[in-house]
Amino acid sequence: MNGLVSKCFSSPRTKTRELALEITLMYIEIEKQEAVSEELIKGLENKSPKVVSACIVALRESLHSFGSQIILVKPLVKVLPKLLEDRDKSVREESKQLCVEIYRWVGNAFKPQLQSLKPLTLTELENEFQKTVGERVAPTRYLKSQQEKIAKAKESDAVDNDNSEEVLAPPPVDPFDLMTAVDVLAKLPKNFYEQSEAKMAGT
Repeated sequence: MNGLVSKCFSSPRTKTRELALEITLMYIEIEKQEAVSEELIKGLENKSPKVVSACIVALRESLHSFGSQIILVKPLVKVLPKLLEDRDKSVREESKQLCVEIYRWVGNAFKPQLQSLKPLTLTELENEFQKTVGERVAPTRYLKSQQEKIAKAKESDAVDNDNSEEVLAPPPVDPFDLMTAVDVLAKLPKNFYEQSEAKMAGT
């Protein structure tokens, strides 16, 4: 994946870029989603805006194809504020499209993570979010293991084509699941407990 990101994603040839994206999705299909996500997120630190934009596109397509149960959105949420303020217009625009795709999958649970953005950016995103309200999301591609489950379900007539997708539909997302953990105790002053005890003794 590393060579794919660094050499093929920024290729001037459209066919090469398209093939690189398809190979990326095929890697996910054979259960390599964690490694793929890790390399794509690393690619967001590349000095070339073309590579960064291509990595964002690949992340969006991966999420669109496989869903939020396979492509975890929490690592993406952490890097989006920086990408949305990038100097390169293409990077900013692709980041907005990735935000919309994340919103399609997790809904309003995503919004609290965007509050640090500029008001104009927030307004633009909100307008795009509203266009997706009511859309039914479901994966368009599946991992090999998922494909086997769907095939068995169809063979046994336990579910029909539509229900096969519903079996793998993403559960509701809790906003707290998208937040980065913070060690609150580490931020307390060293003499916090002594001060508390002193106050309690004085009451």
